[in-house]
Amino acid sequence: SRASLRLDLTVYGTVYPWPEMICHLFRHCVQNPHIDEAVGLLVKQMYQPSWSPSTLLEILHQGYHSDPKMQNAELIVCAQPMVICVMLRALTETPMFIYQAFPLVGATPRE
Repeated sequence: SRASLRLDLTVYGTVYPWPEMICHLFRHCVQNPHIDEAVGLLVKQMYQPSWSPSTLLEILHQGYHSDPKMQNAELIVCAQPMVICVMLRALTETPMFIYQAFPLVGATPRE
C-alpha cells in the first residue's frame, strides 16, 4: 500500500548566490518583493551589517500580510538567514521547521 501527500510549495527569498536557480531549475518562480528585499538587505550587508531589527520586521510584516500564500500556509520551512526565521516566527503561529546550516549570529549588527 502507498500513501501520498499533495503539496502546494512556494519558495521565497532565494537571492544568494544564484537568484534564478530555484525558478529555472525547480520551477518555483513565485516572488514576494518584501521577502526578497529583507533577504537582499542581509546579503548586501553581510560583512558590515547596519540594518535595524525594526526595519527588517516591518519589511517582513508587509511581506507576510500582503501574501495570501504565506497567510494560508499550513507549514513554513525556514532555512536562512536565521534572523528572518526568528522575525517571521513573531508574525505567525503557523507551525515552522527551521533548518539552520550556517552560524546563528552571522551578519548581525553590533547594536
